[in-house]
Amino acid sequence: MTHKQQRPGSRPTAQSARNNNKSIHSNSLPLQRRRVEQALRHADCGLTTIEMRRHLDVMAPAARIHELRWLFGLNIQTHWSEGFTEAGKRHRVARYVLLPGAWMGEAA
Repeated sequence: MTHKQQRPGSRPTAQSARNNNKSIHSNSLPLQRRRVEQALRHADCGLTTIEMRRHLDVMAPAARIHELRWLFGLNIQTHWSEGFTEAGKRHRVARYVLLPGAWMGEAA
């Protein structure tokens, strides 16, 4: 029996559980970027950082937006407003809107 095989009825090791969890529910940076991009493409009014954390499981939305802008050339605008968290705290909140057209550094 190799180290990767398990006997029938044996419990999975912590490492095998982590590996299985990664393949099913991966939260890798590429998958987070993909979720954000797809959501922005379908959101008429854009998405806030709070919405991305809550609904897309992206804990650092600003970093994913930065990557989509500078690594992939997406034209994403930031609109600032005041919003409230679920705890009722007032915060300055970014709303990101994906615009059609050329990369933001090029003339349209």
